[in-house]
Amino acid sequence: MIATHQRNLDKDCSEISELKYAPKTSDLVESGFAHVDLAVNTLCGAGVEACLGVAHASMLKAFETEGGKHAKAKVSVLKKRKRGVGGDGSVEKEVEELVEQWDATSFFKLDREKRWAIIKDVRRQYETLVVKGGQERAEAHGAARVERLKAKSEDHVAKVQGRCLKYAEFDRVAPCTTLDALAILATGDAKKCAEALRDQIRLRLHVYFVPKSELPLIGDGDGAGEVERLASSLQAVVATPLRKKPPPPIPYPVRPAHPAPTSGAVALDIEHVHKISAAITELMSMTAGGVIKATRSSAPRRRAAPAAARPPSRKRSAPGASLAPRAPTPAQASLVGEGFVEDHVEWKVLMVGWCCVLEEIVVWYYDVEMAIGAELSEEEMEEARKAGELLAPVEVSGINEVKKWIREHNRG
Repeated sequence: MIATHQRNLDKDCSEISELKYAPKTSDLVESGFAHVDLAVNTLCGAGVEACLGVAHASMLKAFETEGGKHAKAKVSVLKKRKRGVGGDGSVEKEVEELVEQWDATSFFKLDREKRWAIIKDVRRQYETLVVKGGQERAEAHGAARVERLKAKSEDHVAKVQGRCLKYAEFDRVAPCTTLDALAILATGDAKKCAEALRDQIRLRLHVYFVPKSELPLIGDGDGAGEVERLASSLQAVVATPLRKKPPPPIPYPVRPAHPAPTSGAVALDIEHVHKISAAITELMSMTAGGVIKATRSSAPRRRAAPAAARPPSRKRSAPGASLAPRAPTPAQASLVGEGFVEDHVEWKVLMVGWCCVLEEIVVWYYDVEMAIGAELSEEEMEEARKAGELLAPVEVSGINEVKKWIREHNRG
């Protein structure tokens, strides 16, 4: 402990009685951060562990050459002397003392056999510690990100569904719009009056979407004092005319409307709504008691051609056997990053690859505007796709269909 204490004392202050026990400054700590910063900027894209290892070796001068150590030691001694810090000896002597300190942590000062043993041990454990360990950490990191994305999506869906349920629950409450009606609500059993007055607050909050800042606090009391507080606070709210009642929210997330739609976009959106309404009307006309009555096709059936007249077909695999996965061709893989417009929506190709479910090469593409609104990057959508989860903006189609859309988009 005494030896450690002596090492931690500033030698430059040892001859000054007032500073006899002055500790060393934090220059070493600040120098360590400088080494880490240099390693991070030099090893672009490397992991944190690699940057810390390089910074540690740089601080210890572990792999510094003899000439490099003497040059850096001389610069360090001259800087200290410029600040008025240093001994009475010559610069060369201080440089040799500093180099001697660095030699204690120099890799090249070890015996040749020890150095060779360390190199062989690093080679032997490189696959386990660096390659395999890094891959496992990356997979764990990716899996954690996918779980966070799933939780984020589920929370958003639950929030939308909760908003819809609250709307349906309090839409049945009759709005109080006059002070006389408010006085009637505040007359009677204190507990029932307090709940009726709170329902007026909930009605404006969940049905008319009045901001919370414009409404009084709901509270949780049920006495006469609470009823008086609610009635007094609601007087200004009741005197304010209610805004036009908005339509009920849909129970599932949808892409938000463009903040500044053009007249053409508005017309297309109205046309789209009319098409959906017509399709729903047609579907309901075919439904009776939850059963769809589909009309039989009037087209005549064609007889199958005799076996001798049939064209030779490709040899198929045995029943139940799945096709072997295959990689996309360079022409197919080049579709990644291509953009196109289909159904007035801007799409971008995310990935081209083999689908084990469809047993063919397919294209995953995503809605650009929806991805921006959901704050999803291509890396996050790709990680979710690899984990078997398709996020809301991502769709999948056959490669020929996507090629057709891209050709039509380029022609247009």
